[in-house]
Amino acid sequence: MERWAGSNLGDLVNFLCVCVDPSAEHTAKTFVRELNLTRSIIGYCGSRKEFPTFPAQLGCGGLVIFDGSSRIVVPATQSLNQIGLLAFWNADNMLVAMVKEDDEEDEEDRLDRERRLYRDMDELRYDLVNGGARPCQIPGGPPAQKIQKEAVEGASASDKEANAPLGAVPSVGHSGMDHEHESCASLIRMVASDRSFPALEELLSELVQHFEHEEKLLKDTGFGSEAPEGMSPLTTHKQDHERIIKAVKGMIEKAKVEGVGEECGREIADLFENHAKEFDGRYTEYLATF
Repeated sequence: MERWAGSNLGDLVNFLCVCVDPSAEHTAKTFVRELNLTRSIIGYCGSRKEFPTFPAQLGCGGLVIFDGSSRIVVPATQSLNQIGLLAFWNADNMLVAMVKEDDEEDEEDRLDRERRLYRDMDELRYDLVNGGARPCQIPGGPPAQKIQKEAVEGASASDKEANAPLGAVPSVGHSGMDHEHESCASLIRMVASDRSFPALEELLSELVQHFEHEEKLLKDTGFGSEAPEGMSPLTTHKQDHERIIKAVKGMIEKAKVEGVGEECGREIADLFENHAKEFDGRYTEYLATF
């Protein structure tokens, strides 16, 4: 979003991120500080009374696009979780179509689009990591020295993660879920080391079963039940489960013809580990209250 806001498109469109979690103000300030945001508009809802009254969704579920009269013209764009970086290109096309007076794209337009859109996931990850590495002072935030210290500590943590066993994920504070996570990780390592088709099929079955158990646990404990329409973290959590299952099923179909590739285990591990970081981490503190 910061790239969009800092581009020529940012002169015509406001890019707004609103934090709605229980520590929304802290989250908003953390985003500004760690991602070095200077052009995007970052806000937060201080209470449920400030939540949007229109149907919306969490950012990982896509973007909401308004026109110049504050009317919703696109309730939800496709998300990064659904179609990868193409989600940004599609949203960009919608915005350009809304603000440009003609359909012709000159050289400046083309170069500006290339600068504001990511070419690959590595470029996106680089921005996320290096955004957090640059000290940036904001009102009410910690001193720049403390931010730099946290960035260094974060880098050390990343080094530790790089040496962790394939598929290993942090504890979520629930013994049943932790056990199932380790069972999935063990099968991921087996797929990676043995390139075994039966292990790949068993992994799919294990993932399906684990996701069903996890979704039931979260539903039974009321996780996300008080969120406004379309903004429940459980909804996007389930959508990411579906995305992973679809990806693994695709790998199985490919393996039937070509065998289990050497990259298969690593790709599933990436899906599993990223899901744990982006989604499972959201319910860890919540379950601790029970």
